[in-house]
Amino acid sequence: MQQKEKLKKELYKDIGLMIKRAENDNQEAVLYINYSVERLLHDVFHDITDTEYLMYDRCRQSCVLAFEFCSYKEKLLDDARESFSKIPVPDNYIN
Repeated sequence: MQQKEKLKKELYKDIGLMIKRAENDNQEAVLYINYSVERLLHDVFHDITDTEYLMYDRCRQSCVLAFEFCSYKEKLLDDARESFSKIPVPDNYIN
């Protein structure tokens, strides 16, 4: 269980970082972090219908899609920030 909590903290940190990099137009960093986030999502959540999984995945997808659909970038980033704000902060998380 401790390993899962550690991975969840890493996932939370990475999603927050992914949003910041997307806000700063750093597509390369977003795509690099995306690889890590996808791996962590599958390591932490075994049920892809889990509400928390879906919130993390929505953040991830919105950040990546912001570079594919530039005319919707701000809307997608707003969506990522809103979804992130709904994700529970992991226990004992220190930023």
